[in-house]
Amino acid sequence: MTQNIQQMSLWDQVACRVYTPMAILFPTEPTAKPSEIKFHLQCALHRLGQAYPNLAGRLILANDKKVHLVTSSSTYIELEVMTDDFGLSYAALREQGFPVKPFIKPEYNLPGGLEVGSPVRVFRVRILFIDGGFVMFVYLHHAFADGNCRNVVLQLLANATHLDDPIPNLPSSSRTLDLPYNQVQYQKDWKTLLEACPEYTLLPNPTGPTQPIFPAQDAEFGLTDNTGLVFVIDSGRLDVICKLAKDFKLSKYMALAAITWVHTVRARIETLPADYTAYFANKKPTLINAHHWANPRKGLFKGNASLGEYFGNAIAMPLTIHHGTVDSLVEACYWHDHLTQGRVPEALLQVVKSVTDTNLGVDEDFVLRRTALFANMPNLRFLGLNQDPRDPYCVGFNTHQSVGGKAGFVFPGVPRDGNTGRTVPDAIRRVQGQFSPLTHGLILPARPGLAPGEMELMITLPHAAMGFLLEDQAFMSLVKRVIG
Repeated sequence: MTQNIQQMSLWDQVACRVYTPMAILFPTEPTAKPSEIKFHLQCALHRLGQAYPNLAGRLILANDKKVHLVTSSSTYIELEVMTDDFGLSYAALREQGFPVKPFIKPEYNLPGGLEVGSPVRVFRVRILFIDGGFVMFVYLHHAFADGNCRNVVLQLLANATHLDDPIPNLPSSSRTLDLPYNQVQYQKDWKTLLEACPEYTLLPNPTGPTQPIFPAQDAEFGLTDNTGLVFVIDSGRLDVICKLAKDFKLSKYMALAAITWVHTVRARIETLPADYTAYFANKKPTLINAHHWANPRKGLFKGNASLGEYFGNAIAMPLTIHHGTVDSLVEACYWHDHLTQGRVPEALLQVVKSVTDTNLGVDEDFVLRRTALFANMPNLRFLGLNQDPRDPYCVGFNTHQSVGGKAGFVFPGVPRDGNTGRTVPDAIRRVQGQFSPLTHGLILPARPGLAPGEMELMITLPHAAMGFLLEDQAFMSLVKRVIG
């Protein structure tokens, strides 16, 4: 047995040490046989593991507290057949627009925590057959890959289901990332570096890395009980706002992030007791969003050979801080009234510009400063995100819109496209053991059932705040329909 051990990059080291599960949904024909689908998927996973041994590997935490990838000629990608009572037929799922709540269940989550001497698989797959279709649960460990890599892995898995076709080569697969963070301006102690990275904070206990600040058991205010809904957004209505930005280029992503921020903050403060909001009165409102700094279109670190070969985490979490009052942030929620009155929604445009400027600030200096922090911090498990789930002014935002939605699979007994001979998933949904306690917006993967210009935004909020948001006429003016 040949074994290979690689130390993961610094950006892998600081990623959450959890699985990032997704549910991929396929319909089946009346004559479909689950045993044939299972065997086909097992063959595909065997091919995938042979072609890309890293995906069949294990992650281990060494004695030096560093995460390593271990691969060997005898490892494989595990497939588990689930027998859970899902409770809905595939036809019912489709009729309801593929709601997210059926995939929020402790049994669907898998532990991915890393402890010294206890290896975990990089990639796992489970399958659940339901009446009229099946759910393929995929679990890719976050310490191995971010959302951009996840899209590549799903494309590779789809290719592997074409049993008669060769699997294409992966253009980049190195775990090594050699960035010049040893320059003199970054040679500072880790505490000084941490102060220059406002999205990060020091956790009271080693529960990280990159985990929010969770309250102590005896805290005056505990975590809220959250729920989640999917809002189908008409991106054409976002164009109206984007065209109002005269002195800066505004993307729909930044516009939607800013709108989600201001409206969820308003929903929370309007539905919380006064003593609760007073507890956080001195906190500045913040938005933290995921930003792929290694995207070739950004053009960072041109000529860096290691970046061209790198396959791993490269997600920054820039923090937008609203330095005005909370009232001035909430004022941005009245943009719809201003538009109907023929006025420019200046308050909203200021918030959107602030979010845009923060993300434009993700440059080489930004990346190197954080890389130096990761390298110099003695124990990365104390490194947390500067997010308190209880804070009504703190919101997170991310997008999975490009993850997996175009991957063309082949399964026996699954209807195929007449032109391509392949099947793209009917839907891809986020899987969680429970709804996150964080106030958060996530653009879900694109799917074929959406009309042109539609995107699905999953928002997580406390129950009362969600009720308020549903009655918020300005926010709902962007929404074509709501999915449970």
